Amino acid sequence: MLTPRLQVIADMVEDQANVADIGSDHGYLCIDLMKKGRIQKAVASDLNAGPVENLKKTIAVHGLTSSIDIRMGNGLDPIQEGEVDTVVIAGMGGVLISEILLAKRSLWKGTTFLLQAMTHRDSLREFLHHHGFMFIDEAVAIEGKKYYEVMKVRYVDDTHRDMMDTDDYYLGPKLKKKTDEVTKKFYMYLLHKYSTILKAVNESGRNVEQRELLEHQVSKVEAILACL
Repeated sequence: MLTPRLQVIADMVEDQANVADIGSDHGYLCIDLMKKGRIQKAVASDLNAGPVENLKKTIAVHGLTSSIDIRMGNGLDPIQEGEVDTVVIAGMGGVLISEILLAKRSLWKGTTFLLQAMTHRDSLREFLHHHGFMFIDEAVAIEGKKYYEVMKVRYVDDTHRDMMDTDDYYLGPKLKKKTDEVTKKFYMYLLHKYSTILKAVNESGRNVEQRELLEHQVSKVEAILACL
C-alpha cells in the first residue's frame, strides 16, 4: 500500500501512461502502478548507486524486474526524449526540481510532470508559471502532521501564461478551488502558520514589510476558507 503522499501522485497518473519516476527511492510508486495495470511502461531512476541497489532488490521481491527499467543518473539525464509521457519528481526541494527541469528542456514538450516539492513550493510554481507550464491539477496529502502539495503540469510554450498572480504561488492556482476536507485542513494549517508568525512580528515591533505581507497572506487564506 502506498503512503498518502504517493497515493495522491498515483491518482494523478493517467491510465496506460509511460512513467518515469526520478529519485524513485524504493520504487514503490512504479511497483504499485505496474501491478495494478495502470501503466504501460515504468522507468525508475536515482542518482546514487545505493538507492539504485535498493530499487533492484525491492522490484525483484515484487517480481517486476523485467517490467520496470532501473537506471542511474542525474535528474532527467537517464530519460530519452519521447520514451515516456509522464515524469514524476517528488520528495525534493522546489529549487532543485526547477534546476532538474531546466537542465533538460528537450523533455518538456509532450510530457506531463507530477511534482511534489518538500520546500520552496512557491518558488517552483513561479518557475513553472514563467516558463510556460499549464497547471492541470493540484492536490494535498497528509502524512502525520505534515502536508504535501502535488502539482500536475504540462508545458505549453515559453509565451504561455496561466491566469495567475503572485498569491497563487503559495496558495496554489488549482488547489484554492478544491473543496474537499483535506484541502480545507491544509488552508486552516496555513492560516494558523501565517497568523502565528504575524503575532510574533507584531510583538517585536519590527519588520514592517514582513508584517504587511503576512497580513495580506492571512486575509487571502481567510477568503479561501470562507468559500469552503
